[in-house]
Amino acid sequence: MQNWGVATTKSQGNPTLRILIIVAVIGLSALFAYRTPGGRMALILLGLPLAALAAVFLLRRPGMGLVLLVVTGLAVPLSIGTGTNTTLNPVVVLIPVLTGLWVLDMAVRRKSIRLHHHLAVYLALGLAAVAVLAFIAGQLPWFDLPGAGLAPQLGGLAVYLLSVAAFLLAAHVLDERRLQYLVYAFLAVGAIYMIARALPPLGPILRLFTNGSSGSVFWIWLAALSGGLALFHRTLDFRWRLALAGLATATFIVGYFIGGEWASGWAPPLVALLLLLWLRYPRWGWIALFVAALLFFINFERFWFLATDNEAWLARRQAWQIVLDTVKVNPIIGLGPSNYYFYVQQAEISGWGGVWNVEFSSHNNWVDIIAQTGLLGLLVFLAFAGVMGRVGLRLFAALPDGFPRAYAAACLAGLVATLISGLLGDWFLPFVYNIGLAGMRSSILFWVFMGGLLVLYMRFLPAPAVAHEQP
Repeated sequence: MQNWGVATTKSQGNPTLRILIIVAVIGLSALFAYRTPGGRMALILLGLPLAALAAVFLLRRPGMGLVLLVVTGLAVPLSIGTGTNTTLNPVVVLIPVLTGLWVLDMAVRRKSIRLHHHLAVYLALGLAAVAVLAFIAGQLPWFDLPGAGLAPQLGGLAVYLLSVAAFLLAAHVLDERRLQYLVYAFLAVGAIYMIARALPPLGPILRLFTNGSSGSVFWIWLAALSGGLALFHRTLDFRWRLALAGLATATFIVGYFIGGEWASGWAPPLVALLLLLWLRYPRWGWIALFVAALLFFINFERFWFLATDNEAWLARRQAWQIVLDTVKVNPIIGLGPSNYYFYVQQAEISGWGGVWNVEFSSHNNWVDIIAQTGLLGLLVFLAFAGVMGRVGLRLFAALPDGFPRAYAAACLAGLVATLISGLLGDWFLPFVYNIGLAGMRSSILFWVFMGGLLVLYMRFLPAPAVAHEQP
């Protein structure tokens, strides 16, 4: 595994830093020539030295930037106003910064853009390309009704591009050691959240976990990673493994007994934990899966109505059908990001004692993918998920017990559970008019941890790991 950190020498220094300094000096000179800063601009200028120091640190330790991304996304309730109903959170701000620094470092210091020669990378780039094509198609007048404004469309496009960027960033700047830092930092933050949820006197701590940070993906990966490490990281001290097993159990218990009406908080994590048990005890684990599946189907209505009532379920089914009917006008690449929310308002939805004409979202990631990027976007994403599942299976089968194998098991369980969570809401690709950009605080975990899985694959199964260079 290559070290993507910035190396310096006494004779040559760091070309990337020199370029950053030159650009900053030129930019500040032009600003001062244009106008004398004051008020808000003066505060921004005062913060520039801190931003410069942060950029230097992230250039030297890009892996730590992802740790910062995850921790601040979950537990820093900071947001930047945009003058619209949407605010920018640390995840939305940091991903472009980290990606820009990574690309700049490759272009300036390494003199080439180097990406892993792996199908998952190409499919991720393909998903981004399809989203861009869908955005272009979304400017066409598919209906007499106006679609979303430019800002919401750009926001919807950003969800796809930032998610792909997070995957690529993690897959190229992390190594096994930094990946462990990232995982344990996430588990520490998650443990604090679960303790605060379980103990009411610690409730004020939950104020750190603002809207969007505790979405379904957060619960899934907290259960999957803690459970996977507890079951498969046998070189870890037994007391830590016991603590991790307790965290995995607590995640399900808190989700079910405290937030039981919200199925997205306990049902997908339960799937992840059952899959981990099956991987750990293949001769007996299938029994647990069979019993769980049987109980689920026998008590389907009871479980389902923990999440929704009859009226809401009727409305969801109508919404899915209406959205899918609407996208038939351009089924290949869809209606573009965010647009369908306005195109469906002429349709009627029955429920809650009446018939309504309203703007609505599908509350379903799979329907949203089809509506926004068409069947092409759906196929590319399914191919990406399938390839990453194969990566996880190969790693799990090839490695002895330890952190890499435990991580592979966790990713297999987390991947399946995350895909299932998409049936309950727009959790891994948030929809602008439902969960919104705030949802990326937790959705980004899926993409970052998938990137971490590819890191281990390129490290331990190096046969196909040939770098692809572009001049």
